[in-house]
Amino acid sequence: MTLEEDDMVLVPAGLLSMLGYRLFLLYRYLNCPHTTVIGFQNHDKEAWVEGVLQVKPPKV
Repeated sequence: MTLEEDDMVLVPAGLLSMLGYRLFLLYRYLNCPHTTVIGFQNHDKEAWVEGVLQVKPPKV
């Protein structure tokens, strides 16, 4: 196979694999968000905000 023939196979295969991976991540984020890094970070941010709101200001 020549370089052009390789490119005709490898470029679409790479694009399809990237698209498939992105769709898989979207599915995981929508159906079980706590198993992804984005969902884990969102959960930590929510916990941090709840903790900040529970702190009582010091009396002067």
